[in-house]
Amino acid sequence: MLATLADAASARLAGPEDEEALVAMVRRMHADPEWGLRDWEGKPFPFCEERVRERIQAATVKQRNAADAGSACIGVVGAPGHLLSSVYLRRQEPELSGGRYIEEVWNWVAPEHRRGDASQLLLNFAITLADECQLTLVSAARMYENAGRARFLQKRIGRPVSSVFAYNATAGTV
Repeated sequence: MLATLADAASARLAGPEDEEALVAMVRRMHADPEWGLRDWEGKPFPFCEERVRERIQAATVKQRNAADAGSACIGVVGAPGHLLSSVYLRRQEPELSGGRYIEEVWNWVAPEHRRGDASQLLLNFAITLADECQLTLVSAARMYENAGRARFLQKRIGRPVSSVFAYNATAGTV
């Protein structure tokens, strides 16, 4: 039997009341030197509050059943106004396919809460959503590996930014 989102302990769906705390969290995440892409000069891409608010509102304004969510939802740990962590999930279609999967856009825990279980709660939330939707969950993580192609690209392009992981309920992991 599949778990439900209620079983994901203290992770919950974000609602409109979380918007200000989420904007503040994304601003902190964006400034975190361990997170985010850099431009060709090595500078972080500029923070765009308007775009951040649009994405947050699209995922929170219409409170809905997570399994039936439109294109995005946000899971959070913490009370409104006092968030410890958040995960932004959206449905995507592979470029050359009509299939669908859930993309983890971000999974960020405030540095002062990284020794707790907030990250695990968010991962459980994302996996539970993938199970309920019967879709593969795809997540990128800032990890550095030195296998074949990674070494080849690292010599020519530079240090890798992430590794990609996929979770599929029927196969466990892909």
